[in-house]
Formats: sequence, structure tokens, C-alpha cells
Amino acid sequence: MTVNNLIGIFEDQQKWLMDRILHYAEKHSFIKHTSTPGDGLRQSVVGLTESLVKSINHFRGSVPELDPDEDLVNDPMTSFAVLEAKRHRERGIPLSMFLGFMKYYKQSYVELLGVKLGKDPNIETYRLFVERSFDRFEIAFCQEWATKRPADLIEELQNANRLLTGEKNFLAAIFENAQMLMAYLDTEFNFIRVNKACAEASRRDQSFFTGKNLFELYPNREYEPVFRKVLETGEPSIISAKPLENLDHPERGITYWNWSLIPTKDLNGKITGLVLSLIDVTDRERDHSDRAQIEKAMMAQENMLMEQDVLLEQKNVALMEIMGHVNSEKEKVENQVRANIDQVLFPILTKLKERGTQLDKSYLNLIEENLKNLSSAFGQVITKNNYSLTRREIEVCNMIRNGLASKEIARMLHLSIRSVENHRKNIRRKLKLTNKNINLGTFLSSF
Repeated sequence: MTVNNLIGIFEDQQKWLMDRILHYAEKHSFIKHTSTPGDGLRQSVVGLTESLVKSINHFRGSVPELDPDEDLVNDPMTSFAVLEAKRHRERGIPLSMFLGFMKYYKQSYVELLGVKLGKDPNIETYRLFVERSFDRFEIAFCQEWATKRPADLIEELQNANRLLTGEKNFLAAIFENAQMLMAYLDTEFNFIRVNKACAEASRRDQSFFTGKNLFELYPNREYEPVFRKVLETGEPSIISAKPLENLDHPERGITYWNWSLIPTKDLNGKITGLVLSLIDVTDRERDHSDRAQIEKAMMAQENMLMEQDVLLEQKNVALMEIMGHVNSEKEKVENQVRANIDQVLFPILTKLKERGTQLDKSYLNLIEENLKNLSSAFGQVITKNNYSLTRREIEVCNMIRNGLASKEIARMLHLSIRSVENHRKNIRRKLKLTNKNINLGTFLSSF
């Protein structure tokens, strides 16, 4: 294993390095003089790791040595360390303090090697590489620091102070002019200040709130434990659409708010206050509630329609069963009537035809044909009111349907053939068959 293999260890273990450096910063009281522990340490570890990787690649795995004539201030591999020193100097941190803290950075990287590569035969070479690299970092920012005149240092501090003042004014402007309701509280939940929107919403002057306790003005047993938990854990609390009784506007009843509670911390990580922000989402929630009620009503209506469909389907099934039973009974009756006609009436008609005159035989034949078609719809259809057929015309229709010619019809009805022909013409007209190439007998037989 060579020094090149340290790259993966340094890059993969940055969280371990951050925790270790933070441990030393808290143990030896450096943390109160450093930047924000979370983001500041992360930025430092990432930058120093990148510098170590550059050294490994530049020196091709060899231990970097020191050269009395080397310009380390402008060396790309030490540039991050120089930049870190400048940032701390602008915040008023003296060289001795920064140099002392850097020793614990170096110690954390060396300890990481012991944890991951303690039994490696080349462990001393790896440690020497880290120590010599940090020596170069320290020489670089000491050189840069020593080149600064007192006047330059004062100017740096003044520039940094102007920058901080500008940032403070920027944040104050955002706080004051934000559309959401915002309040800054101390750790006892007393108001330090509120923004315009908060004061206007309560119909009070901004100065009214200063020094007053939040839960004395707005008692709420449910939310006070949430505030205390943020103080205990240091973790923000964000809640959406929380119902609140609006004590400033009781006529509005229950209102809904998105609110967040963010702790502010000093350089030691100690919580110094809380920033409370609230956004009124009552109209949105009520709109959602109305929409939910409408959807619920529509769902109920849909369920009712589905139930009705099921009932209708059940009724259709029952009706089909009834119709099947009716048709079965109808067929049974028709069969019984047909059997009686065949077995009782037709033998009688046969005997009558044997004894009767020719005219009697013609009428008996007509009766026989009608009995055979007893179940047809002819009588029902031909007597429809829209046809307006007379009784005589209906009688002629029946004879034509049973295949009798005009001469036979005339003889049976004691009419002239001309009268029968006139009846035919009237029947065709009333049945809307005039000038149509349709046989009247065939048409009537279709009923």
C-alpha cells in the first residue's frame, strides 16, 4: 500500500474527521472562537482534504519536504490554509489561537490513520506525510500573516465589520418587511422584537410586544412544550396547517397557520433566542375542506347510484325470470288450445264439410284456416285504428289472406266481383300499398 491509497480514506471519512475536530474544539474551548460548527467545520475539512489530495498527486506518493526558499503562500496546495487563516484574522482571531486550533486538525487526521491503518507496516510513513503536509500549511499562513502591516490588519477588520453590518442590515430589512408574521424571542419566550406584519395582524404597535412573554399574551398549553423542546434539542420545529384560536380576532374562530420555530446560536453553539414565523393558510384550508365535503357528497351520490344499479340489475333478473315463466305458461296454453282444436274442432269441421253445401264448405275451410292461425297477430294488426278498415274490408282481408280469389269471395259474401275489386283497391290504399308492386295476399299473410 502506498501514500496514494490515503486519498480514499481521507475522502470517505470526512464525517469522522468533523466529529473528532469538534470534540477537540469543545474540549479545549476553541469552538467559541470558530465559525458555525456545522457548516464551518465541514468547509474546513473538505478544503484541507482537497489540499492533502493535491499534495499526494503532486509529490507522487512521496513525503513532501521543506525548502527554505519555497514560496508556500502562493502554492496551490496550501492556498486553502492561507484562505482559512485570512478568514479567521478578519474575525479578530490572533495567529497563536488559529495555529493552536490547526494543531488539533492535524492530530485528528493522524488519529484517523491510526484507526484505519494502525497495523499497516508503512503507518509511520503515512503519519509523516500528514505531519509534513500540515507543516507546509502552517508555514504558508504564517508567512502570509507576517507580511501584513498593522495598518493592513486594521483595514481588514474594518472591511469585515462593514460587511457584517451590511449583512445585519440586510437581515433586519428582510425581517421587518416580510409578509409573514415574524417575532424574535429570548430563551424565556419574551419578545425582543416583532415585524410590521405581526404588529398589524394583532392591531398593536410594535413596541407593545417588547419584553412581554409570548405565553402570557397568548396562553397555550399545547404549544409551549414544543418551544421548550426546541430549546432543549436545538433542532428547528416546522408545522403545517396547525389550527389556532385567533385571540386577536376572535370573530374569525379557528384559523390555520404554517409556522416554524428556528433557534439562533452563538459561536459556542449555545441557543440565544428563537425566531418564530407564521403564515396564515386559513382560506386555503377552508377551501380544501369545502372541496373535501363536495367530493364526499359526490362519492356518496356515486355509491347510491351504484347501489341503484345493483338493485335495477336484480330487478331485471327477476323480470327476466317472470317473463320466462309467462312465456312458458303462454306456450303451454297455446299447446293446449292447439291440441283441443286438432282433437276436437277439426273432426267436427270435417263432418260438417261432408254434409254441407259448397258454400258451407267454403266457410268451413275459412274457419279451419283461421283456427290454424289462431296464435297469429293478424286480427290485432288489421284492426288498428290508423288503418281505418271497415268490418266488411276486414272480412275481405281475412279471405284474401287465406288464399281466396275475388270470385270465391264474391260468391261467399253475395257480392259482385266488381264490389270485391273495389274493396281490394280501398284496402291497398288504406294499407299504403297503392302503386307498389306488392301482392296483397302475401302482405296480409305476413301479419
